[in-house]
Amino acid sequence: MSEQLEIFPVDGDVIRVLPEASTSFKTVRGGPKLIRDGDRVFLQMGIENEPSSHSAQFEVSARRLEVSEFAEDDIELLRSQIEALDIELCKTKGLKKGLESINDGRFRRLLVTLLNFLNPAQIALLFCLYKMAYEQESSPKVSFESNELMDKLGYVRSSSGYFNSKSRSNLHRDLLALHRMELVLARQLSNSRTRYDIKTLLRIESYEVDRKPRAFDAEKAGDYTFELADQYTLTLGFLRDAVDEDPDKILLAYSTDKLRSRGKGQKNENDYATKLLAYLASRMKWDKLIEGEYLEISVRYLMKNLGIFSANNTRNHNHLKGAIEKLTEAGYLKDYKEILNKKNKPQKIRFRINLQMIRSL
Repeated sequence: MSEQLEIFPVDGDVIRVLPEASTSFKTVRGGPKLIRDGDRVFLQMGIENEPSSHSAQFEVSARRLEVSEFAEDDIELLRSQIEALDIELCKTKGLKKGLESINDGRFRRLLVTLLNFLNPAQIALLFCLYKMAYEQESSPKVSFESNELMDKLGYVRSSSGYFNSKSRSNLHRDLLALHRMELVLARQLSNSRTRYDIKTLLRIESYEVDRKPRAFDAEKAGDYTFELADQYTLTLGFLRDAVDEDPDKILLAYSTDKLRSRGKGQKNENDYATKLLAYLASRMKWDKLIEGEYLEISVRYLMKNLGIFSANNTRNHNHLKGAIEKLTEAGYLKDYKEILNKKNKPQKIRFRINLQMIRSL
């Protein structure tokens, strides 16, 4: 049974970082800003962490994208456009509507990447890469053929056996988003001093292109074209060389097709099951399981971390329940129970974890 489940380890620090790194812009006061760090310029979103019962080793204080390659005139133009950005319109009407005032197409794509970072497709991709790292003897460096990765992620081939261009482009852009985004991690050293570490979830080291004379540029393909390299080599930023000897990890059985499927294009906004899996795994790093197999989490925290922000409470609870049932069907949960408040509304969810599918060490 364990071979069929394909259990693999994910580094504990990655699991801890995912909920804060994927914080929705809808929960953050203010909007993106341009900052200078030495000679480098970044488009940055600060992250506000809620007080919680766990004592985190670190917290994510910001995520940022470097724009130092822009000409100074372009940087000032970007600054003026984001200062005029109506972030509340983005929150209420969606990014497509809210970013209509941004005239430059690349500026819009940068803002979408920053504000929508670690969407369900990117979380699924990250877990898949950790699984491949384990299959390749737990090395932080992972090499793969693009078609192999697309098969593992559950992309659907056409009748002629090819993946469509939009799916290929989406995968490259997700890889590039994980490569480009820097996370600023704050670690409290004492009452008077905090250390800030800068990390990425992965770095693309190299890529290969089979068909020549095909001009492929990874940066341009991520911003302007519908392309994907044929082979990539990357380094996972948090993975340690001896992950099997590291007790601080989550053992995860991950099968993309059990949680989501993809045909032409991608629809990520309602894929709450993938984010719920990541959040439950993260909670297992700081919450002690009740009676050895239960996690009890407030509905408010669940909604916030899954990014369920509709004004319609009934719809919100239906989305949450759908994600929970999907994880139950996939085997990650044995069952669950809603704990009601005095108004007979769900206040907490008690999850019964299937420890054969997801386990903290």
